[in-house]
Amino acid sequence: MPNLPPGSDPSISVLLNCLHREPHRFPTKQLTEMNRKQWKRLGDCATEHRVVPLLYQRLMAAGDGIQTEASRSSLEYMSAYSRQVSKNNLLFYGELRKLLSALDEKNIPVILLKGIYLAEHVYENRGLREMNDMDLLFKKEHLEIVYQLLTEMGYQPISHVYMNDINQIIQINKHLPRLIKKDVAGIEIHWNITKPGRSYHIEPDGIIQRASPINKAGVNALSLTAEDLLLHLCLHTSYQHNFAFGLRPFCDLKTVIDRFDKLDWDEVCSRSAEYGWRRGVLLSLVIAKDFLGADVPEDIIKRLHADDSIPALVETARRQILTKKEDSKAAGNAVITFASAEGLTGKTSAVIKRLFISKDQMIAKYPIRPGSPMIYLWYLVRFGQMIWFHTSKILRVSRGDPEYTGIIERKEELHSWLNKEN
Repeated sequence: MPNLPPGSDPSISVLLNCLHREPHRFPTKQLTEMNRKQWKRLGDCATEHRVVPLLYQRLMAAGDGIQTEASRSSLEYMSAYSRQVSKNNLLFYGELRKLLSALDEKNIPVILLKGIYLAEHVYENRGLREMNDMDLLFKKEHLEIVYQLLTEMGYQPISHVYMNDINQIIQINKHLPRLIKKDVAGIEIHWNITKPGRSYHIEPDGIIQRASPINKAGVNALSLTAEDLLLHLCLHTSYQHNFAFGLRPFCDLKTVIDRFDKLDWDEVCSRSAEYGWRRGVLLSLVIAKDFLGADVPEDIIKRLHADDSIPALVETARRQILTKKEDSKAAGNAVITFASAEGLTGKTSAVIKRLFISKDQMIAKYPIRPGSPMIYLWYLVRFGQMIWFHTSKILRVSRGDPEYTGIIERKEELHSWLNKEN
């Protein structure tokens, strides 16, 4: 059985055993004995963790034995859900092909990141990997022309971008504001996979230079090496999301490790140390192995081992992974900073710092031209946004809401441990 925190939903155990790498873990007997309510809960868990197509594939491979009167409506739901994911992904890849063709004509290289690469090139079927955006990595000098190409294709940024301000945006972010188009996955134009100023920040030159060419239906693109892909997935779920992204990242890790059977684990270890990501990589791989049987060699776990606190951190991370995503998302960085500040003076200071960010940050976040006096009006807009978004959350902290403060405490614990020096 998977190692789950006390009090975990029993459906999570069933879900993990269904998705586990080892076939003998598949819970055939338990599935045949489940009632309609339990089947509904299993479907809800898979939806929450965005792994419905993977679960449905495993269930269909199990044969007719699990197709009972109790399971019928849930299996029909999973079937419809999986067909919709396949339909969406087909549409997304059609859009991607158009963009890649235009980039190819202009000789602009692009690296496919995360889901848009995983679904097509790592999973055995592109319909198995749900996604809602396309992350694409470019060299800095190509950002403006790529942005123009996408706007010509009908994409619009969620907040206006003055391309003359690109250097200021680069200083505080890793991608331009998300571009969206009706009925199509959003697109994020990256020039890096890490934000400046973070403890885990790296320059992108190395991963760009190591990128490998891929060709699909006559269209050229690039992908990260298998080792860089694995590291990026660990980075994303640990440092960038504090394990608040559910089970899907660990399905990705398990699948990548299986897909690239000649993965260079020495490179994974050496780059983890070089980038300062060793703790995040270790914790991500330990959980992928624990939850889903990811084929991580034991000697690699030992080589990455950070300190004797790892068992406690694994337990904290497990709890965070299984926390409802909407609840975990509500406890964002602003709320955590407020909660961790000591006394009225500390909390007041935290609020002021969050409200009155630098002018460069304001220009990157809002449609403000450099030097425009309109920036002061936008500070008022920001003040209203902060009140709207965070007042109820701050009140929950102030009241000592145990569930909410538990999420914050776990995030603080993980953040503190991850950002210790290796």
